Amino acid sequence: MRFLIVVGVFSGMGVFAQTNSKNYSLPQCVEYALANSTAIKNATIDEYIANAKVGEVRSFGLPQITGNLQILDNPQLPRQFLSANNPILAGFGFAGGKPSDVVAIPNLFQLRSTSQAYLSVNQLIFDGSYIVGLQAARTYRELAKKATQQSRVQTIQNVTKAYYLVLITNERLNLLYSNLAKLDTSLAQVKALNKSGFAEKIDVSRLEVAYNNLLSEKEKILNLAKMSLLMLKYQMGMPINEEIELTGKISDEQISDIPSKSDMAYSNRIEYSLLETQKRAQKLDLRNNKVAYLPRLVAFGNIGYNTANVEVAKLTKNYYEYSFLGLSMVLPIFDGFGKMYKVQQSRGKLEQVENNMNLLKNTIDLQVTNGEISFQNAKKSLDIQRKNMELAEEVQRVSQLKYNQGIGSSLEVVTAETSYKEAQTNYYSALYDAIVAKIDFDIALGNIK
Repeated sequence: MRFLIVVGVFSGMGVFAQTNSKNYSLPQCVEYALANSTAIKNATIDEYIANAKVGEVRSFGLPQITGNLQILDNPQLPRQFLSANNPILAGFGFAGGKPSDVVAIPNLFQLRSTSQAYLSVNQLIFDGSYIVGLQAARTYRELAKKATQQSRVQTIQNVTKAYYLVLITNERLNLLYSNLAKLDTSLAQVKALNKSGFAEKIDVSRLEVAYNNLLSEKEKILNLAKMSLLMLKYQMGMPINEEIELTGKISDEQISDIPSKSDMAYSNRIEYSLLETQKRAQKLDLRNNKVAYLPRLVAFGNIGYNTANVEVAKLTKNYYEYSFLGLSMVLPIFDGFGKMYKVQQSRGKLEQVENNMNLLKNTIDLQVTNGEISFQNAKKSLDIQRKNMELAEEVQRVSQLKYNQGIGSSLEVVTAETSYKEAQTNYYSALYDAIVAKIDFDIALGNIK
């Protein structure tokens, strides 16, 4: 059975309808975590940023329009420089001079103040990097989306393990209370028998020691229950001071079905899917560096008004319209081999991604094999511990019965009680280990979606 959103395997309970309820099943814990996890929130923001990045890249191909307004005043116009034999100088009464002489004359062709207002339009016609950039931007968006999926999968894993740890701890605590009640009853009976002279003082002492040990164990498990619940809240993204109760129950039936390796595919693993997308992105980067050798073609145009006058205050009069159109082509010829080295770097990075994909394949194969072995071992250990607990329970029942009939000793009862408690602890530890092993096996197979 597939481990789809994890809740379908371990619990048949429906997703909660009342979000304000304090009773949480596993599906409800997972749903809460998916809505409140900081990691998922940040990954979702990364998706939003990636979508904005796609829009930014797309905008480069749209018309780029700018408006400009300029007022210029020259209190001291720059002089103009002419050769001494320039005919223009005759009009200034200059007698002439050597051709090598230079004469600085007042600026004849520029007024002191000028003003212009214009719109400038640029339209990209062809740029190989822009075309590749659009494809790369979409791939970048896909990477962000898969990163969110990875965060969701990791959150589901963490919440599920923490949830079952709480259930295991609570189950151990319930058993401990049950054992305390039984032992308290036995202790009261032995005390009464001791007062009547039918039991020795040592029998009372032995049971009191066992009872006190259980009380000490109870405090430890209570603290463990608090810590495990805090960890669950942390994994869910829930405030630690918020009160919740878990409605699920735990049993070995939850690991009765064995995950199948038949439908295992590398692409089921989000890590491998991410590398596949990274590979496409790196190929686009290589292509982008190659198309940098192609020319870039841009159309441009300006339309505006300008004027000039001897005073700034008079610039509001007589604006004259002007316009021009143009086409610009930039052809890369030689850049000191910079583009060539960029292509080499892209090829090297692409090879690294391919190497990482091969390494991940081997890692997944190892994880699947280890996961299957660990799950089978955990399941066998669980079966053994279940039988041990059943045997210890029977021994404890018979020992108590024999003592009540006066044919058994208090030492035998205490020993049986201790063995039964240890068997219970071992069983639930084995049950939790088996559930975690199954989760890890499903993770290795990529069954968590």
